[in-house]
Amino acid sequence: MITIYEEQRTEAKADTVKHSHASLEKCLEVIRKMDGFTCSQISIQHMDNMIMIGGGS
Repeated sequence: MITIYEEQRTEAKADTVKHSHASLEKCLEVIRKMDGFTCSQISIQHMDNMIMIGGGS
């Protein structure tokens, strides 16, 4: 099972959106949405492993 944690920023406020039971296609979709402003950090968890990705376009 893959879980994605996506940070969505609005000015100084950040919210975390959790995508449970995500597919690999959903992982790529969330990564491609990263723009360095409204979405600049995501974490992808699979079993006991986690990767955090930060940045922008």
